[in-house]
Amino acid sequence: MKIFQIAIVLISILIAINQSIADSGQSAISLDTITVTANKQEENIQDVPMSITAFDEFTLEDKNITSVRDLTDYVPNLILSDQGVSGSARPVMRGVVAELGTFNVSTAMFVDGIPVLSFNGFEDTLQNIERVEVLRGPQGTLYGKSAEAGAINIITRQPDNTLRGKISVDGGEDYKKDVGFNVSGPIIQDKFFFGVSGKYYSKDGFITNGYTDDEANDEAHWYGKGQFRWTPTDNLDISVIFSQLQYDNDGNTMGLSEDGAASYGWVASGDREVYSDFDTREESKISTQAFKVIYDINDTLNLTSITTHRLFQTDSATDFDFSSVDGLHGTDKSKFDKISQELRLVSNTEKIKGVVGIYYDTDDNSTDQRIETYGTGYDRDHGGKAYAFFGQIRYALMVLLT
Repeated sequence: MKIFQIAIVLISILIAINQSIADSGQSAISLDTITVTANKQEENIQDVPMSITAFDEFTLEDKNITSVRDLTDYVPNLILSDQGVSGSARPVMRGVVAELGTFNVSTAMFVDGIPVLSFNGFEDTLQNIERVEVLRGPQGTLYGKSAEAGAINIITRQPDNTLRGKISVDGGEDYKKDVGFNVSGPIIQDKFFFGVSGKYYSKDGFITNGYTDDEANDEAHWYGKGQFRWTPTDNLDISVIFSQLQYDNDGNTMGLSEDGAASYGWVASGDREVYSDFDTREESKISTQAFKVIYDINDTLNLTSITTHRLFQTDSATDFDFSSVDGLHGTDKSKFDKISQELRLVSNTEKIKGVVGIYYDTDDNSTDQRIETYGTGYDRDHGGKAYAFFGQIRYALMVLLT
């Protein structure tokens, strides 16, 4: 009975406070609308019935999120597992991860519509980004293969009539240098626009090669992205987007423990130290191109075509014996090449929202791995084609008016 009386008192106090605020004429707090394209059409995030973490350009800047890897600090259930090559990582969403030997992922990523469906090259630099959407849960209906656990959408900010620009400079220990820029604006007012962004990062290594006395894990990467947008009529929007991300790192970061070295009579690695007679490297390149056309048929119907190409290449050399003897030296030269085409029709009315489309892609991949000391290795050419028809329709039984 006493608990019931306390509850009645608390409810009365809350009602009195609420009435006092209403009587004072104080207006309610209004939050900004977050627009997402999780269903491949623009919608208020509050109207999308799925688990989404969305970042706009201001949030990305405020949290200093400059790469896909940085997203994992702020997205529940998302982990990126390193694969030993820069620019490659296996995404883990809600504990679900694709088997390594399949070269696939369970969480697909789309950068301006360009599909990233393999852990090779699962990375992008977030420069001049309008929005990032992380969708949790199965997304195969609209995003197809490799989206069993989720999907990541990255959308570059569209250039328009406003001239914008930004320069960022950062530094740190081990002579870290991080310089970035972006600029966008009109070439022909209301008709033709451009956007350019770039970034350079380098950092000296903190691991020393005790055999050569050189630094063993220097890092450097470059990034550049360009976009041209043409709007010849009010209902036609054409964009060309291209980018390249290139890594040039030392690859010598593993050494022998005291027990491991003693079993062979070799020198053990010390603190932040390795011993190697082999010039290791870890180089990779990701280049992308996209051609996007959006045609508004009327106020509620539009047609979108996205043609894309993505190439990931790696060239690495590793000292697998982790010592200064002429033991196991391996090299890896791989290429993963994908072309895709998506055509979709979107309908958006007050009560009916739907999307229907077709998708096609083709892969041309090759791997050349060698163990130089033994003269062994293998060449592997693999690829394939995929076709898909997809669609989704939602009907509002009731439309709430505000």
